[in-house]
Order: sequence, then structure tokens, then C-alpha cells
Amino acid sequence: PNTKRYALLVGHALENDLQCLGMTFYPPHRIRDTAKYEPFQQYLPYRGACRTYDHAGNGNTANVVNSMYGPRKLKALAKQYLHVSIQAPHKPHCPKEDAWAALQLYLLVQVDWEDRMRQHTSMQG
Repeated sequence: PNTKRYALLVGHALENDLQCLGMTFYPPHRIRDTAKYEPFQQYLPYRGACRTYDHAGNGNTANVVNSMYGPRKLKALAKQYLHVSIQAPHKPHCPKEDAWAALQLYLLVQVDWEDRMRQHTSMQG
């Protein structure tokens, strides 16, 4: 498909939303998912056993300390970056409120995010 015709899609944890809408394809370069934007993510240390294999296929189990980054909740991001409270306890979940918060977060970092997208695209091709 001609991906230039797709609007920029902004949200938080969009995989679930797209799946619920039955959308099997949306161009990744047109998605701005605040759950996947690295500066918004949290450090997640991992400790545990890891099975490794040498070039001959012999297995070995070793304890490893690894790290990675993972998504934070939209509620926490809105509080930290927008200084607003969303998703109040004991109140119905409001999709409009979530969409507003995700868009505001994107707009807050839009210049940096788009620079990162351009750098990523130029490195790939």
C-alpha cells in the first residue's frame, strides 16, 4: 500500500487498540506510540538463568544480569511530564482522556522524536 496516504497515528500502547479495531496493517513509520518512545520508558533490570549455546551447539546455563527498557503507564507519564492526573481511581476509564494525554506527550517531545525517526530512517537506507 501507498504508506504516504496514512495519517500520523499517536497513542499509548497502540498494538491493543489496532488489534481491537481489526487493523492488521499500519505503517510503522507513521506510528508514534508513547509506550515505545525510549525516553519515556523505564529501566528494567533482569536477573535470572540464561541458556547459552556455543558454536558446536553445546548448552550451558549461566546466571546473568541484563537490562532493558520497558513501557511505563500512561497515567505515570501524564503525571510526570504533563503535571496532570488521569485515570482516577474508582472512575470509568476515559479513552478521550488517554488520547489527549498521549497527544500532549507527543507534542511535548515532537521535535526530538521526529529527529530520531529521521536518523533511524537514514541509517536503514
